[in-house]
Amino acid sequence: MKTRLLFVPLCCFLFGAPPLLAQGDIYLPQVADGQGGGVVIKTTFILFNPSQDSVGAVISLTDNQGDELPLTLGDFGNHSEFSVSLRAGETRFLETAADGPVRVGAAVVTADGPLGVSAVFTTADGTGRFITEAGVGSSVPMQKFVIPVDTTGSFDTGLAFCNVSSIDSNLTFRIRTAAGGAGPETSRTLAGAAHQALYVTELFSGLGDFRGTLEVDSSRPLAAIVLRQNLGTLTSTTLPVAASNSQQVEFQLPQVANGVYPAGSVRTTFILFNLAGSNAQVDVNLTRDDGSPFAVSIVGGAQNSSSFRVDLAPGASAFLQTDGSGPLAAGGARVESNVPVGVASVFTLYDGQGAFQTEAGVGHSPAISTFTIPVDTRAAFDTGGALFSPGTISGTVTVRLLDADGIRIGVQSLTLPPGGHQALLVRNAFGGASLQGSLSITSTTPLAALTLRLNASPLSYTTLPRAAQAFAGIVPRPPLLTKKLGGVDVSSAVSLQVGLDPGYQLKGVVRGDAGMVLSVRAQAQDGTIFPASVDSLSRRYSVSVPAGTYSLTVCYRPALSVFSGAPTLIFDDPRPIAVQADSVADIDVPKTAVFAVSGEVPDLGNQTGSALVRFTASDGKAGGEAFISMDKRFSAYLPSGSYTTSLMITAFGDFGTNHLGIYNAGSLTVAGADVPQLTVQLPASFSTLLG
Repeated sequence: MKTRLLFVPLCCFLFGAPPLLAQGDIYLPQVADGQGGGVVIKTTFILFNPSQDSVGAVISLTDNQGDELPLTLGDFGNHSEFSVSLRAGETRFLETAADGPVRVGAAVVTADGPLGVSAVFTTADGTGRFITEAGVGSSVPMQKFVIPVDTTGSFDTGLAFCNVSSIDSNLTFRIRTAAGGAGPETSRTLAGAAHQALYVTELFSGLGDFRGTLEVDSSRPLAAIVLRQNLGTLTSTTLPVAASNSQQVEFQLPQVANGVYPAGSVRTTFILFNLAGSNAQVDVNLTRDDGSPFAVSIVGGAQNSSSFRVDLAPGASAFLQTDGSGPLAAGGARVESNVPVGVASVFTLYDGQGAFQTEAGVGHSPAISTFTIPVDTRAAFDTGGALFSPGTISGTVTVRLLDADGIRIGVQSLTLPPGGHQALLVRNAFGGASLQGSLSITSTTPLAALTLRLNASPLSYTTLPRAAQAFAGIVPRPPLLTKKLGGVDVSSAVSLQVGLDPGYQLKGVVRGDAGMVLSVRAQAQDGTIFPASVDSLSRRYSVSVPAGTYSLTVCYRPALSVFSGAPTLIFDDPRPIAVQADSVADIDVPKTAVFAVSGEVPDLGNQTGSALVRFTASDGKAGGEAFISMDKRFSAYLPSGSYTTSLMITAFGDFGTNHLGIYNAGSLTVAGADVPQLTVQLPASFSTLLG
């Protein structure tokens, strides 16, 4: 019997074939979030716009029963539905908070334009230390499909699926042996819009050490994903779901690796399974980086050969692993069959003693000329791209690194010969760039491609999808510094020619408790203040500054469930920001407790057109205002502190409209609790002012 870590079965991972382009309803058949059993599970939704136009998307979450699944997502709060807008070339990483018990379900992303959609499921221990993660793209709903199954040793194979129909679905699961023979069969019913996640060994408890396939037959379309998991190390990799009626006979695998390196070795396992009712002859051809034959030895099979043939009976499957001998080398593979088959591969890393470390799955990648992949190189992460040219002519490849806003950071070019292969890491190719964004890739010849997200320690690989189309990126203009002119005579028409000095761009995102960003400023050590331009919706800021060290200040309204009466707060980022080049500095605004302040202005007459009460903190770091209703009452929210109370009144009189400001109409202290009955008195001379 296999031992599983509590709360970390398949329900924390998913897989889907990488989409070339997604629009309309995009299905992610597994979502997981929460804490339990000593682990923390989070889901990061990755959305990237490869087009020239803005795209809007809605993420909808449902639980196992198909009901709404509220989760806390990034700065959007706790909801079951989230609306996101992405400008041309923009990339968004949206992470759940894991602020409750483990919950699972599914997601549908509805987009009004082309959009790359993927998710990463990260598992950490109770202290937040990274354990592993798995990446996934969207899943195309199918009624009949086949998945490869491996339950040998410490491996198990999991399956997650959701019913995309509102009508109950009858499911039949059939096992086929590696020789194609019929195995056990079982049935289940899945309610409309419902979701389920399980291991193959839960469906068939007596399976034991087994390699073969699982056939799934559903009366309604299912969005499904499958995961191969090593239960000893809790590492995981995705494997393909193949439609039973697939007619595909040609495949490209953009990454094959084999051999020894100083820290261990790498081996590749080829997984082939026959979908047809007749015998299959499957030919596998391997080439190196330069397009020359890539000879490998298969355990129990072909030896020192760059090509080999596999014969499969109807329903049969084969798991063929290289032996890891010789110096480490990499390349790509072309697979051809005389009848429809399913094809995948897994490259596995072993340490110097031959112990399993991690692995990543590689599925078929259609060859296209323009595509985009998401990038994350922050902290211990890096993103790699494996490019494979399966054609017969050389091609020139242009790789552009874009930041999260679609701004072009750098450009690299390379040439791939026929059958050639190139693997690159973003940090190496672009000078150690640390960012979230995308790679925009164009080629003069069609390419197969694989994206790998790498965590350096502990070592982990996971795949991420690509999207067809490539936004070339916004070429930034050199940032210019503002200049003030004095003593300009404008008694008559005047024309000024002013040279502006170049500076550096300091930009970032205001995160955390900032519901609306009102302003951001950078202050130099000599006291000079540089106001930033701010997009209040996306909470991004940008400012041009000369070289130096700066402190950042944010004026914002906190993220409250109510908008009326929300306070205005000031946050001074304690970090000194050194700028010697274009720089990125995100600002994390901490949570500030606020308390309800309500009361009345009893002496306010009916002559007033409108009135509001305003609160100003003694330290200048907080304030708020609230309109006074017709019954002379008001309600606001303020953090703890001492405040001066003022009134702003619009009064109608015989000579038109008068705007009256009454400063220091009273004082207020908020001391960690609501203030339910505050009375603000008008000055005794207020009636005289009205006359």
